Amino acid sequence: MIRFSVADFAAAAKALRSIPNSAIRVDIYEHARLHAAANQMVLTMSDMEMEAHITMPCVCEGEILAAIPMAVLEFFIARSTGGAEGTLEFDAAMRNVTARIGKARMTIAILRGEDFVSFEKIDPAWSIGLRAHELCGALRKCEDAIAEDGTRFYLEGVFMTPRNGELLAVATNGHHLHLTALDLPDEAQIEGWHGMIIPENAVGKILKLFADDESAVLVSGSKGFISIAAERIRLIAKLIDHDYVDFQRVIPEAGDFSIVVDGKALEQCAATLTLIPKVDGKGRRETARAVRITPAAEDNEILVEMRGTLGEAQDRLPAEIVGSGEPITIDVRYLRQMIAAAGDGKVRLAPCRGDAARIRCFGPREADTFIIMQRHF
Repeated sequence: MIRFSVADFAAAAKALRSIPNSAIRVDIYEHARLHAAANQMVLTMSDMEMEAHITMPCVCEGEILAAIPMAVLEFFIARSTGGAEGTLEFDAAMRNVTARIGKARMTIAILRGEDFVSFEKIDPAWSIGLRAHELCGALRKCEDAIAEDGTRFYLEGVFMTPRNGELLAVATNGHHLHLTALDLPDEAQIEGWHGMIIPENAVGKILKLFADDESAVLVSGSKGFISIAAERIRLIAKLIDHDYVDFQRVIPEAGDFSIVVDGKALEQCAATLTLIPKVDGKGRRETARAVRITPAAEDNEILVEMRGTLGEAQDRLPAEIVGSGEPITIDVRYLRQMIAAAGDGKVRLAPCRGDAARIRCFGPREADTFIIMQRHF
């Protein structure tokens, strides 16, 4: 029998149940591997592309290894309020388990824990100590630019690489590019490491498991795998095995003309203007919309415009205009994503030197840069 806090178990179950990929139906991986001994229990879930381990305190009679079905996890999640104690009691043949909370119980068949195949032990070739929220912040700034066209699989993730004392994170889909940087700690062990591509699914799981956590994590890996380990939780994921594009070659220098504007005000303005309806030839609402930003240096403001099927909408915002230049036209979806990734504060939009078709955007941190292709208005 195992005794434990229902709140602890339910929190672990909520985090783990998102790991299995619904597109991959393997019976054993619709279970959680449970290994308990003495005063510690480890729950593991996997989908053959990534796996997560969560450790929690417990009181255990002997050592227990089993694969318990998802229904047991949901049983404790459904009754996670309060500080109740829960138990798991296994029969002598290790064929069934009985889960109990107070007077509620569930008895269900289990599988052999030995049949739950985990990733082999990874001997890290590199390691970096970070704060969880720093890692998640970098990934969140890049995730909207991950490619999803299914033809360039090496772009379907976030590329992270060390460069000049920084850890760069970048994603691009050909229409826009997001780049951010973190300071590499002095104790980082990165000799011989050139970078990794974290697939989109793993990015989402990292954000789900570690977002808003300010505790320290150890990010490490070897060829083909990444491991992110906190005090009680560890995620291991397969990486995309391919070289990333030479992204720095496609990042041009910003030109002398630029517009500096409050990001939140610009986002709210764009959201208001999109209320004017625009439909395609089949009457379907168009999501790809162009917003035009025209500088008015004499008034220290910008004119923001959007066209609809039967009319147009516009607004004006205070802005700092540096130099002179033509109106900037950007897909409103990419503009919103850029502002969200840049964070609170002012954003700077600057056509690239020698290539005005590309707009280089900077957030409050100069380490955050975004490139968006202009489009026809």
